Amino acid sequence: MKNVLMVDDEEAFILSIGDGLKEYSSGFNVLTAENGKAAVDVLESRKIDLVVTDLSMPQMDGFELLAYMSNNFPSIPAIVLSAYGTPIIKNRLKTLGPIRFFLEKPVDVKTLATAIMGCLKEASKSSFVKSISIGSFLQLIQMEQKTCILEINREGGTQKGFFYFIKGELFNAVYGDTQGEKAAREMIAWDNAEIRFRDLPLKEYKIKKLISTELMSLIMDAARINKDKSPAKKKDRKEPGPKDTIEIEIEKLENDEGEFTLDMGRDVEAILTSRKSGPKDVKEDKGEIKKTKKRIIVNVKKLKDSVEILKRDLGESLLAIDIFTSAEGKSLAGYNTNQQACALFNQLTRFLKGALKKSEFPGLGKYFILDLADGKKIIVIPFGECQCGMLIDLGKTHLGLLLNVVIPQIISALEKAITRQDV
Repeated sequence: MKNVLMVDDEEAFILSIGDGLKEYSSGFNVLTAENGKAAVDVLESRKIDLVVTDLSMPQMDGFELLAYMSNNFPSIPAIVLSAYGTPIIKNRLKTLGPIRFFLEKPVDVKTLATAIMGCLKEASKSSFVKSISIGSFLQLIQMEQKTCILEINREGGTQKGFFYFIKGELFNAVYGDTQGEKAAREMIAWDNAEIRFRDLPLKEYKIKKLISTELMSLIMDAARINKDKSPAKKKDRKEPGPKDTIEIEIEKLENDEGEFTLDMGRDVEAILTSRKSGPKDVKEDKGEIKKTKKRIIVNVKKLKDSVEILKRDLGESLLAIDIFTSAEGKSLAGYNTNQQACALFNQLTRFLKGALKKSEFPGLGKYFILDLADGKKIIVIPFGECQCGMLIDLGKTHLGLLLNVVIPQIISALEKAITRQDV
């Protein structure tokens, strides 16, 4: 008979769920613990096949329990309960090692029983479940907006480092004489590391923020570090073929104050004459025009892959997405693409840039959001030669997750897919 350990400090919830799960007693036994510390005692004394845990608890919370399990019981899978059960988190946590399901509280008995039976069945297919990774823990801390110090001990005790979080935001990372983003990337890439939690009393600690890069970008960079360190993978790696990329040569007017965008197949004279002032006017007003050729290489395959990841993570909340060229509005990758929408997004970006400049306001940042009727939102991310526009149903996700996870992920994908070269 399989043993399932339920860990939650809400006594009423435990009693209610325990009574409801009696209907499934032929498939598994249910044991309970009021916090992580009590759960550790059970894990040390009984054979446990699955842990179902809340994240917010006194004495020893769910994060500390998961860290303990990762270090001491890596083969025991877990189901996490939290108030942040959005499609993004649910899909992301499917890849977090032993965490097999992520359920939103309050959860009904039938849903929990289905998750438990599915998890036990999946775990029985393999004698070993990979322990949770450092990157996975960091995402959990960010999503739950936790304040803490995460201590990381590299396998074999050769190195030790620390991550400093304040309300889910990564402020700093330190190991040895290295700190900041470099330390974060290096430590995220460590395999089979031991993870421990420490409280971070803000009154005693004054943490200087040395990390500005989004967490997801750091995690992706760390994955690339691991890939580059693997001789076999590095040897077999191939550059994308012609069908995966678009290569364009363009000319930039060095002293032209107009917006510089990618232009597919048009020459500089055509670009100039499409504006209110022709080439002669520009020359008279601004002096001699200097031109430098630019080659823009866009890896379309990478853009399409990033769209597929967003479709998986956002689920039904993603109504449409388009990654397109800024000049022509030509779609490069997307889902439920719409040529008119691309043209609209381009017009909005141009209008906002012009209006801000004319009003002597600061320039447009990394993105802008339009609040539509019926809980819909448009998010536009201008990225020089390319842009990304999305239509989101906010009723099926959270704005905070879009700002902290989705938008940084798209910006990172654009950075990796677009290469600019002087010719």
